[in-house]
Amino acid sequence: MISTISGSNGRSTSWTKLSQNYKGFPICDPFSEPGTIDFNTTNYDDVNWIPFKSSSPTTSKTMKSSTCTTPSPDYLSALRLISQVPISAPLSQREKLIHQPSSSSLNHTESNQEGQDRNRVDKWGRPYPDLTFLRGKTILLIGDSVDRNSLEHLHELVHADVRSLSYHDINRPPSKQWDPRSTPWEVNLGLLNPRNYSNASAPNNLRSFAGLNCKLINGFFYGLDDIDEFSVQSDWHPPGLAESRVRELYAPMMKKYGEEDGAGPSFIMLQSGLWDLAFFGRRNRQRNESTSDPLGQEDLEWWQTRFRSLIKTIKFTWPDTPLWIRTTHRIGEQFWAAHDWQAGLKHGLGKGFVNFFPDHRVHQIRQLQILVANQEGLPIFDFYNLWEGYQHFQDKVHPLKVPGGVLMNQALFYHVWMESIGRFNWDPQYLKRNRIGKLPHHLNEFY
Repeated sequence: MISTISGSNGRSTSWTKLSQNYKGFPICDPFSEPGTIDFNTTNYDDVNWIPFKSSSPTTSKTMKSSTCTTPSPDYLSALRLISQVPISAPLSQREKLIHQPSSSSLNHTESNQEGQDRNRVDKWGRPYPDLTFLRGKTILLIGDSVDRNSLEHLHELVHADVRSLSYHDINRPPSKQWDPRSTPWEVNLGLLNPRNYSNASAPNNLRSFAGLNCKLINGFFYGLDDIDEFSVQSDWHPPGLAESRVRELYAPMMKKYGEEDGAGPSFIMLQSGLWDLAFFGRRNRQRNESTSDPLGQEDLEWWQTRFRSLIKTIKFTWPDTPLWIRTTHRIGEQFWAAHDWQAGLKHGLGKGFVNFFPDHRVHQIRQLQILVANQEGLPIFDFYNLWEGYQHFQDKVHPLKVPGGVLMNQALFYHVWMESIGRFNWDPQYLKRNRIGKLPHHLNEFY
């Protein structure tokens, strides 16, 4: 279990203390249960994954049975409620609002919706969740533009400050020679050490979030490519090898956060899939082969070897930090999403066209992600499963903010909360069924 520095200044919250004080039922993951996405485009607050077992989240029978049968708490609405609570407010008031998010004289929120007092309860009449587990935490998303966009969506949904950073100095912007799309982006919730610059497209530096001091950062990489295949991309910068990026870019960056707040990353989410499929597709095109065939055994073995190597590097670099795997969603044919964009070829159609993301290959990668995660003892956020059937809500390969961005961030915060109370408080059947490993990673033991 992670042990982080805590203190009277409210910089950080000890997850060890939270896990020891947890008195609830054994928990599992509602996002891993069969269910459906519930949302409407006029009320972002209400997007969530609803397990089919849950006919009414407000009934006492449902609430007491299992966390698997109840939709996750509405973390985004809770964050919006404390977004304008200033750090200068008395500590006791800030602590109360972080513990029980609601409207107050310090925080003017939107008017009630549909006759409900949504400033105090969510769609199902539940109190908003305690956000103490986020205090002083740094959350790292290692992935592609889908993960980067999810942070941009979070910035827009809760009106948080966002900026791009230098890997080696988090108080400075990245080099102007680098394309910002592939540089780290930080969404901060109540930063206690404000950055002295802003380079976001729509900065909002006045959101204080009661001094929650939670940071979410993405580490962009071009998949498991080991030959710098994508060095031709305009936003590529070295090193290209994913393991080298962890050691040379992400680790120094996380060390800077540790120097600032006394702790490194508290939670890591990893995804590699879309650029790997593009890697295979480019090789097919070079050989004048079709991607209509499934990936062969050689490619499947290469992918597993590369993914395990990256996981091993992350585990070695941060042995105490929970690592989750996010599965790659099926792209589908919407908006020419699967086409290789080339100069002179409208939407990639024409001579040399290759569909990088055929359904069967995405399915193969997702199956391998689950296989390797289980073998490595890593929890899974199966976004593939949740997103299936909602490909219409995409811009090319990217899920839209509603429902995609809301869903991804609600799930992310829930999974961070799961880790904050300790895996020994998880449902034993869930632990065994999903072959969850113990922390630190070097124990190589399973529940």
